[in-house]
Amino acid sequence: MRPGDLSAIWYRNMRTQYSKLIKVPNKSGSGAVQRTAGQQWLLDSFEFLRPYPVQLRDQRGSKVSCKK
Repeated sequence: MRPGDLSAIWYRNMRTQYSKLIKVPNKSGSGAVQRTAGQQWLLDSFEFLRPYPVQLRDQRGSKVSCKK
């Protein structure tokens, strides 16, 4: 593992967590969402990413079939 690999993994994980936090809708009647200190730090620190996350279509599993 190269020295930059861990920071790239950390950044990718933080970016993923940020994307999940910003797309969590408030359910009707649930009131305000209580965030942990870590979640609030993540939202504040990665605010510059807000314009960029794009929701992709479901990519679970492959729709490609193999013919023999």
